[in-house]
Amino acid sequence: MMEKYNIEETMAFTGHRLIEPGRVEDIKAQLRIKIKALYAKGIRIYLSGMALGFDMLAAEAVSYTHLRAH
Repeated sequence: MMEKYNIEETMAFTGHRLIEPGRVEDIKAQLRIKIKALYAKGIRIYLSGMALGFDMLAAEAVSYTHLRAH
């Protein structure tokens, strides 16, 4: 059975697979800032395609931000 999500509480991430190595840390920092802001607005469900590149950076940032908050 497929799980249903409240679209008003959900954010999905997708992006480029290839990211310049020199940009990774900046992207991670920006993702953490954005995720904190989204959480403050009531976003509680985060989806990622889990492809290498941005998808994985976003998933890691959600996990990192969630663990730091609790």
